[in-house]
Amino acid sequence: MSDNDDIEVESDADKRAHHNALERKRRDHIKDSFHSLRDSVPSLQGEK
Repeated sequence: MSDNDDIEVESDADKRAHHNALERKRRDHIKDSFHSLRDSVPSLQGEK
């Protein structure tokens, strides 16, 4: 197994899919954090 203990990446397609999954998780975390912050600011509650 490679240095990465979570997943062994073999092909370029696997590398791309793994990177895409990590990036999607990162964006979801940022989005959730933004929504939490927005809901914490009284003048912005409920706004899009």
